[in-house]
Amino acid sequence: MSLGEKAKANVAVQQALAALPKRGPLPSWIEVNASHVTGKVRSWPSRDEMSYPIDEQLIVELYSK
Repeated sequence: MSLGEKAKANVAVQQALAALPKRGPLPSWIEVNASHVTGKVRSWPSRDEMSYPIDEQLIVELYSK
């Protein structure tokens, strides 16, 4: 996915691109080319690749109401 010229000039987009080097390595399932302002989701993340705790039971309970 690439951004249009108007979106590339957006302040939030510019801040996010500037923060990339400070962020550390991106997950292996995401590919970003900051110089071309493009990104690609290479695959769905596996459970092992998720860096935040998720309680699936709470999600199931929420959507089963």
